Amino acid sequence: MPADQGSGDHDDEYIICRFAEVPHRTTPLGTSLWAVGVVADHINGVAKIELACDDGGWVEITTESTNPRTSKDEYWAYLECDDADVEGMEIRARCYPVVGKCRVLSDFTISTNYGGTLFAGVKFVDSVSGSDANSGDTAGAAYATLYKAGQGLQVARGDGKADGGIIKLLAGDYDYAGYTSGSVTTTNRWLTIQPNDGLFATDCPITTGSAWPNGMRTQLVCIAVNVEPETTSESFLVANNPNQVSDAKVWMKNQTIQGPIAQWPNKIGWYYGWNEGGGTVYWTDHNARYVWCVMEGGGFARDIDIEWICGDAIRNTNCVYTLAFRDAYILLGSHPDLIQTHSSSTPQNFYWRDFLCEDNLESQGMYIGSDYAVQDIAFIDWTFETDMLQTEFQAASPCRHLVYRRFDILGLATWRDDSNFTANSIHLEDFIFDSVEYDGTAGKRVTFQSAGDVADAEITYNLT
Repeated sequence: MPADQGSGDHDDEYIICRFAEVPHRTTPLGTSLWAVGVVADHINGVAKIELACDDGGWVEITTESTNPRTSKDEYWAYLECDDADVEGMEIRARCYPVVGKCRVLSDFTISTNYGGTLFAGVKFVDSVSGSDANSGDTAGAAYATLYKAGQGLQVARGDGKADGGIIKLLAGDYDYAGYTSGSVTTTNRWLTIQPNDGLFATDCPITTGSAWPNGMRTQLVCIAVNVEPETTSESFLVANNPNQVSDAKVWMKNQTIQGPIAQWPNKIGWYYGWNEGGGTVYWTDHNARYVWCVMEGGGFARDIDIEWICGDAIRNTNCVYTLAFRDAYILLGSHPDLIQTHSSSTPQNFYWRDFLCEDNLESQGMYIGSDYAVQDIAFIDWTFETDMLQTEFQAASPCRHLVYRRFDILGLATWRDDSNFTANSIHLEDFIFDSVEYDGTAGKRVTFQSAGDVADAEITYNLT
């Protein structure tokens, strides 16, 4: 761990930092360069980020700029990984504040496929006319189930793993749960599930199932996840279950989740996440409509569009970059939260950037639950512009080292505290609170005494 940086105000606060990327990816054919980025902030500012690939040298980055691969502002660099084809190379990051405590990021791997020799086997699945007695090698000899295809890829690869395999779905509805024998294992690379060539997401939706089995790293690409109209209770896309292990991971990429419009918002839909543990979900380029809840327990989310939900949008996802949230719905006296921490331990080191809330949002912005502390959270480039936002920020627990930059609240909203709320090391920069209290019922209004930057050891405020 690098040494603490300097001394002075807030020198006991850790830097907020996360990889701005989904791990376990494979570099494109013919290149060993990979544009890797980190997002970071601190109440005292960021001094530098250092990145390294495997045993290579450290590359220093001192300013944010636009990563050409993600089109996001990050501390990024091209890393020379390996001209050989190697699975599971580790990317590491050392993150330094101007004054304060450093962090080291690890457990992030990529694989290099410079020569194109890494495994990329394909199996086909046809839920309508396939058979698990087939070979799965062609569309005409497709398996019937996803799980059998995963096992077939392990056999084809020859080492008992399905890393880098691809499952192509023919037209039909698919079920990913309910498997009771054997296992499918991945270690360093994603097992990809996608529509067959020429098909669209709506041609092969995943429509039933309660949990993704075992501890796979599974990438769902362009798959529509639909809730059947006859669904009569909450169902789960990925949830905690006895078959899961703690390092199970699912990546939802270019995907749409669609609930039954006719029955919404009767709490019939998908509770979309890990349900308090058991693994990690990643979302990129993702849309959700007419569902109850969306994301929980995620490791990273980027470019998310959420509309017409009646539960919380995001819970305990530690890095979210670009999210649009519109038209939430109050149900049975409750209101949905845009983003929420909800845990029995201390949520910390979260980075949330580029959030837009608009269009008559009957919702609450950020909720920090009671009886546990939160610390080291960055809120960057947020805009609440709505006539119906109930409460922009509700805190019911101790809060430490929260950084707000370019944070606008425009419309009907309040800033309130409850029960065990205390504040320490809070920084507001370019913070606009142009708002009136929501119909007198949303609780106490909190007005910070100091306009602009507030970086005192403990924030002071007036309750009116």
